[in-house]
Amino acid sequence: MMTWNYRVVMKDGFFGIHSVHYDDNGKRTHVSVDPIFPFGDTEEELKLDFEYFKLAFDSPVLDYTKDIPEEGAEEE
Repeated sequence: MMTWNYRVVMKDGFFGIHSVHYDDNGKRTHVSVDPIFPFGDTEEELKLDFEYFKLAFDSPVLDYTKDIPEEGAEEE
């Protein structure tokens, strides 16, 4: 089963939160090209998305040019 999370990614000298998808073995398969922003259809969903954003700081920072293969980037 594919999973995803938010990760802190350093790209072009700036840090941002990106959406990262993983295969069944935990290998990164897709990463959003641009940083994303929190959103939700309701205020409660927005609060939950912020909680997911905060979890991104619990994992190591990814370097977009070193840690993400070109074929693993996707527009979101």
